[in-house]
Amino acid sequence: MFDHEAARVVRGVRDYRQRYLSGQPSIAYAKRCLGQHN
Repeated sequence: MFDHEAARVVRGVRDYRQRYLSGQPSIAYAKRCLGQHN
C-alpha cells in the first residue's frame, strides 16, 4: 500500500519534471496533483 502510493508520487514527479523541462506551464498541474494527495 505504501509502496504503491510512493510509486504514484514518483510517477507524478517525473511527469511534472518533464512538463517543467518542456517549458509548459505546470503550476496548475502541480496544484492539481498535490490536491489529489492532500
